[in-house]
Amino acid sequence: MKKWLFMAVGVLVVVSLGSCSFLSESATSLLISPAEEVELGENLAAEVEKEVTLHPSEEVQAEFQAMGDALVAHLSEDVPSEYTFEFHVVQDDTQINAFAAPGGQIFFYTGLLLTAANEAAVMGVLAHEIAHVTERHGAKQMASQLGLDALLQLVLGGTESQWATLLGDLGKTGVLLSYGREDETEADREGLTLLLKAGYNPEPFIGFFELLGEEDGASEFLSFLSTHPAPGERARELRKHVDALQDVPVYEGDPASFDAFLSKL
Repeated sequence: MKKWLFMAVGVLVVVSLGSCSFLSESATSLLISPAEEVELGENLAAEVEKEVTLHPSEEVQAEFQAMGDALVAHLSEDVPSEYTFEFHVVQDDTQINAFAAPGGQIFFYTGLLLTAANEAAVMGVLAHEIAHVTERHGAKQMASQLGLDALLQLVLGGTESQWATLLGDLGKTGVLLSYGREDETEADREGLTLLLKAGYNPEPFIGFFELLGEEDGASEFLSFLSTHPAPGERARELRKHVDALQDVPVYEGDPASFDAFLSKL
């Protein structure tokens, strides 16, 4: 039950409903401040951490945080300074999954880390999840799903039991949702831009889409993949962007360091 609930919440927090019309980013910004968005994400993350097992190694968590920080350092100046990016490794080799809560709480499963070909592939997925945060997809989706009044009441004075109820409600609804094309495409595009700014070759990230898209049923377990649009289509769109560029980075990370990190999982 916990596993089902958590997977559902991961889907809902990260993505936007494809069948609903959402509040614009400007409207959301006026009604939910970045600081309130951070508080929303931290409360959700606290509930999520009750449902998963974080990797027990402080060294693993610190090294993964450093990987995320290396990307955050290249974010543009217009990203709200209130955002607090925290990167968490979830110990579960059976799931190839990653997701983000509003305000900067990002979770990665060991199953995804162990499946990635190299550091550049992991950094690509990380950049994608960071883009979901910076583009406020989670906050906009939750405002639309719950209503701004209810969401603000939670942010301003929600009790622990109310947050737990919210998490359960999101889980019940989340399994019925599909990824919004516009938000996923935007996260792909903005994530790619961030990955390139950080000096990483985008090919392993694009190849990761293709590999997982070929595996039967893989997209059901990936918060950054969906059938709308299909992984192969998304890979092709990313390649179009890359092909139009000059001087694309070739750096894919330090193989020895990445292998040493994986050996600790």
